[in-house]
This record gives sequence, structure tokens and C-alpha cells, in this order.
Amino acid sequence: MAKKDGGNPGKLLLPITLGVCVTLFAATVNHFVHGWRLALMVSDNRISRRRTDPARGAHPEASRLNVQQILTNSISRIDDMLSSFMLAFRKTGGDAGAERVALVAVDKESVIRFGGWPWPRSEVARLVDKTAGASAVGLDYLFNEPDRTSLGNYITMVDQRYNLGLDLSKWDPEELDNDLRLAGAISRNRIVLGVKFYDGDYFPSSNDSPIVKYKLNVSSPTGKRDARDDILLRQSRSVMYNIGILRRSQAAPLGEGFMDLFPDLDSAVRHVPLFALSVNDSGVRRIYPSFPLEMARVALGGDGYLLRLRDELVDISEPTGDPHANSLSMLREVGIVDESGRERRELLRIPLNELGEMGLGLRNDHRSFKVYPAWEVLKGMHDGAFKDKLVVIGRTDDEMNYIAPSGIFDIEISLAEGHAAVLSAMLEHNHMIVSFRVSYLWQQAAIAFFGLAATAAMAAGSMGVCLAASALSLPAAFLVNYFFFFRHGVEMGMTTILASILFFMVIQLIASYLLAGRERHFIREAFSLNVSPAVLGYLEKHHDNLSSLQGENRNMSVIFTDIRGFTSISEKMLPQELAQFLNEYFTPMSDIVMRRLGTIDKFIGDGLMAFWNAPADNPDHARDAALAALDMIAKLAELQPAWTAKGLPKISIGCGINTGFMLAGYMGSEQRKNYTVMGDSVNIASRVENLNKVYSSNILITESTRAALGSDFSCRVVDKVRVSGKQTPILIHELLRHGEITDEEREELAVFSRVFELYLEWEFVSAEALLKELMFIRQAPIYSLYLNRLAIYKVMPPPPDWDGTFSMRSK
Repeated sequence: MAKKDGGNPGKLLLPITLGVCVTLFAATVNHFVHGWRLALMVSDNRISRRRTDPARGAHPEASRLNVQQILTNSISRIDDMLSSFMLAFRKTGGDAGAERVALVAVDKESVIRFGGWPWPRSEVARLVDKTAGASAVGLDYLFNEPDRTSLGNYITMVDQRYNLGLDLSKWDPEELDNDLRLAGAISRNRIVLGVKFYDGDYFPSSNDSPIVKYKLNVSSPTGKRDARDDILLRQSRSVMYNIGILRRSQAAPLGEGFMDLFPDLDSAVRHVPLFALSVNDSGVRRIYPSFPLEMARVALGGDGYLLRLRDELVDISEPTGDPHANSLSMLREVGIVDESGRERRELLRIPLNELGEMGLGLRNDHRSFKVYPAWEVLKGMHDGAFKDKLVVIGRTDDEMNYIAPSGIFDIEISLAEGHAAVLSAMLEHNHMIVSFRVSYLWQQAAIAFFGLAATAAMAAGSMGVCLAASALSLPAAFLVNYFFFFRHGVEMGMTTILASILFFMVIQLIASYLLAGRERHFIREAFSLNVSPAVLGYLEKHHDNLSSLQGENRNMSVIFTDIRGFTSISEKMLPQELAQFLNEYFTPMSDIVMRRLGTIDKFIGDGLMAFWNAPADNPDHARDAALAALDMIAKLAELQPAWTAKGLPKISIGCGINTGFMLAGYMGSEQRKNYTVMGDSVNIASRVENLNKVYSSNILITESTRAALGSDFSCRVVDKVRVSGKQTPILIHELLRHGEITDEEREELAVFSRVFELYLEWEFVSAEALLKELMFIRQAPIYSLYLNRLAIYKVMPPPPDWDGTFSMRSK
């Protein structure tokens, strides 16, 4: 965009500086938002802190996160909604999970047929035995109290009431105790039980502790002292377990994991923690795997987990002398491993985010597991159907509901269905790769890229370019996100990107408007006295496309005018009279130029210089220049009576017009510049204007101008001349009239054109005879000039190499 300094490289300094500052501002805001989000997750007790000190109360950062919490929760909510929307269109991994994962659903029909929940555990045991042959069976229900419906309970109660003295030792213990019967079913199958986290006043007894059936290995690149105790995980104060008979006997299950899914703010489940931490008020810390993860480990035959940590730490409290005392390691991925052989084998690897969560890549309309109603299973309708499958047994009736993984569609699923979906996603590798760090780096890179685009658009100075850059930024962001999200399952987080793009759009438009306003002000200041209002309006509207302001070589028409004998006229006037006369003369002449869409370059004494086709485009520049010259002659005739009345002699002017390529631009010194034109074509117009004195004409034009005018202009060929300072001869014409002429006038022009042809062919006698016939019809100064020239050439012929060119020795 041209500035008043015309071509100075410093003209780009403002938009570039603004663009860089805006980009840095957006990147800084994004940086702090990411920090706030992580700090908020630590402070709101959703994830672990290194130490839990009841005396300290709330985390010291909690009181300072009110505004931050609103901002970060809003961003998280929008990110979740966008992810939900995109998940609806994401092609999932297929139905491979339906061959491996099954859900035995205690649905409404099952409850109607076998009675309300909870069922006697003898029925649950029978249901478990029906899944014989499964590689893993998960009981998606917490049996945290004894079964009061056991037959032994009723017999004992009757015996005590009526003092019957019954001997129960001969009875089958499993017939008397439903819990024992369920324990027997657990011992006969590959069972995984669930635990639940609880943040209330319930605390586990000293006998309640995890059933450790696995090894937990930690790979830490940070060099921390005890990485196992310093992993950033979700946290709870208490854990609710199943009753001891199901956990402590020889019938103990093969695995135990927490069943909590931790939904997002909109109750949708998109990210599932695979490990969580329990820290009670005594400071006892225990790490638990998730229920679906334990099922996968049992089914695959793994004997442990390998937790790979990231190389960065997160600070969670006020600093101390130990740099690692108040920091936690963040998870990168978890692997199910088999260490029974000589070398560790990794059976399954799952990428995690920094909170130990697996991102779900499931659509809520995609059920990647097969559902078997529990009543059909109990009636033996699916015997043998569960061989080598991973079976989840749980409730799906309306009493326990969770929002589906893509909650934007408001479809509800049960906890058991959620666990089956998570398990299927693990085995199908249909999980999203979620990382706050990757998301942060992607967002910063995107902000830098779109900031660069916005800077380039502002530097271009065109509001159209700014709008185009803004319009292309949004689809570009979505295309990049499509590549990562849909093709590679990488969740990036689009909220801050879209917010940054909208922010850039606003800044671009504001900057473009302000810069355009400055340009319009400059153009109005520079051209308001030189061009017509119509041209000025065009320049202001299309200021961003005015490349000629910087300097451009373009085809134009230029005119020079001069008052004949002005020196002798001015000598007879007082200075005030001379100034008034020039004002009276130049004002209408300037109006004519501007009315004919020309640009006034300068006033040179009594002369005027103007040009067409710059800075505004004008394809009819030659015609408008010619019409302006004719209008000047006509206007001069109108002004003459008033000047004659003042005692001034008759005023005549000469006009010279040339059309050709010339340099147009804002040129001059650093102290003073002007929009002007330069080049040989300009000099030729000046020389041609001066020739009016030689040929006693008013308007002379060059051959290039004559060719651009067309047949509706009447012109008379004048001469072939070599002007001062030029070696190449040019053909000049006298512009006579615009519009229709009489037949006599047309015949006169044709006769003189023939005279000129004979003159160039050295037929001086014939040319003289024809010219004398023409002079009988009308006298003209040009005829007398050629009659004298022909008389001389008859006596003293020109040199043998003469080509008809008449050389001018003066300007």
C-alpha cells in the first residue's frame, strides 16, 4: 500500500509490527490458558497432588482460579462439543470389537423375568458360569454388602425364632450362602471385579486393600527419586470394595479395577483414565488400574503394566528447597506386558494424555460389541457363545445412565455399555491420541502460521486480501484438523485456534480499515486539486490497486499547452493583473482537464501539463486528451470578449498531445514529492506543442495519438519532423474537430493528404500545382508554408538521402 513517502520500504513497518504483536499476544494468551487448564485440574482435586495435608485445607491456587476456571472450563466445553460433532463423522475401526467383546445386559426384560435388582447372587453366579470359556469376565457391579437373600440367612432366622435346633453342617455351603456360591463361580472363571472411588466420609477398613495381581513398572526419563509415587493421576479419598469373601478366599478374582468413568462437564465420556490414585487422610497412596484395562490384561495374559512417563514435570504447589518435591510426572502411554519369559513382551500399547487418560474415538451410534440379554443367557440360549471373548456383565436398565461418548447427540448409555465401549476401543486401537503438550504445540504453530498470514494480508494493505485471508483461514484450520483427527486419531483442540483466527480477522479488518483511511486521506490530499471528483472517488475506492503510485511504465496520453506571445502580454500587466489573468485562464482549463478525467501535473509559467490513464485507469485516454484540447480552444473563444474589453490582445494557445509509454509515479526528493510522468513520450509531447508556432496551428498530435482517436476525429497531416533531441522522425497531425464534417471539408483534407504524399515522393512540381488549386478554395497558413517549401525544393532539391523529414533545430 502506497504511503505518502512513496516507495519507502518503511511503509510496511506498521502492518508488520501490528501483525507480530497480535500474533505474540494470541500465542501468549494460549500459553497461559494451557497453564491454567493444567493448574485447574490439579487444584480442583480431580487429580492427585504430591501430598495431602488436611491442615492446609484447600490448595493454595484454588482461591485464585475463579476467572481462570470460567475461561478454561468454557474452552474445554467448546472443545468437547467440537470433538463430539467431529466424532459423529469419524469412520471408526470397524466391527472387530464385536467379535471379541460381549455385553451380557441385565436389561428391562431381564429384570421383569427374574425380578428386580439386585438379584440373588446365586443368579449372578449362574450367569457367570454361563460365560464359561471367556478370556475375561468383568462383573460391572459393586458387591459391597453381603447378600441378605441367602437361604442360610432365612434358615438361621427361623431356627433362632422357633428354637428348632437345626443342624446346617450337612448342607452344601454354597446352597446356604449366595456370596459363597458367587465366589465359587469366580474361582471357576477368569473374573475381574470392580471398585468405586468415593470422596465422602466412607473409609475402607484395615482389611480392605487392593488385590495385587499385577506388576507395575515405571519408565521415567526425569530421574526422579520415586517415579511410582509421583505420577499425575486422578485422585479420590476413599475406595469402596467388594465384600471380602469375593476377594480374599481361594476364589479371589484375577483382577480388580475402578469402574468410575469421570464424565466431562457436559456428562459425556470422551476421555477415560486408565489409572487413578487413592490417598486417604492417613496419607496411604494406592494406584488402581481401570476396570476395562484390567479385563484387557487378564484376557491377553499379561502379568503387569509398563507406565511410560513424559520428560516434563508439572509443579503443583509452592516451591521448596527440593526441585522435585512439589512436582509430578505426566504419563505418555501404558503397555500391558508379559514378563514370564526371558524378555519382556508388550501385548498392548495405549497412548495417554498427561492425566493418564485414553481418548475415546467412538461414535455414540457405533456399538462395537455384541449385546446378549441376561435372561436369554440364563435360559441357555447362548451357551458356548462366549468362548475367548471379553464379557462385561452389568445393568443396562434406566436406573443408571451415562451420556454417550459423543454427548452432543444426547444419547444415554449405561455404565456397563461404557465399559464395553472402552474395552472395544482398546482392542481395536480405536482410541484418540490426546496430549495437552501436542495440542499446545499444534495450537502455537497454528497461531504463528495464521498470524503470519494475517500479517501478510495487512502488509498487502487490501481489505479484499484481508477478507480472503480470513475466509481461507477457517477452512485451512479444519483441513489440518481433519488430517490429524480423522486420519490419525489425534485430538488437537480447536477452540483456541478458531478464537485466534476470529481475533486475527477482526484485527485485519480494523487495521485494513485504518490503513485504508490513511491512504484515502493521502490520496485526497494529493489529488483533490488535480483530478475530477469522479476520478478522486475512483482513486479512494481502488487505492489498494494503485501500483502506479509506486512507479509504473504504462501507456498514457500527455498534453502540453502554452499561451502564444505571453511574454509580450505579461510585460504590459501589473503583477496583480497578471495573477488575476492567469487565474481566469487556468481555472476553466483545469476544469476541462478534470471533466475529461485527466490529471493535472503542473503549471509551468503560462503553460499547463496534464496526462491521462494514471493514476486511475482510462482506456480512452487518447480520446479524452483530444477532446480536452478541443474544449480548451472553444473555451478560449468564450473568454476572449471579456479580455478584449480589458484591453488585452487576442489570446491564442498551442496544444501538443502524444500517446505512448511513460513512467508514472510519486517521484521527487525526500523533502518534496509529486505525482508526475517522465520519459521520451513526455518530452515529445512538449516538443510537439512548441511546433504550433511553426505551423500556425492550435492543436498538434503525434501519429500514435492519431491512431488511437478513430474516424470520428478530423485531423490534417502536417509534417514528418525530427524534433530536437530525437533521431527518429515522427509524423504529426493537426487536430481540427470532433464529429461530422461537410463533404467540402472532407475533400479538402483528402487533397492536402495527396499533396503531402507527392511531397514525400519528391514530386514537387505536381504537389505545388495541386496545392495552388487547393488554395483557390481556402487559404490556410499550412498551405502557404508548404507552397514556400516546394518553391525552394524545385530550385534547390534536398539531399539524395532525404526521406521527407524536416529537422527542427530548436525546442
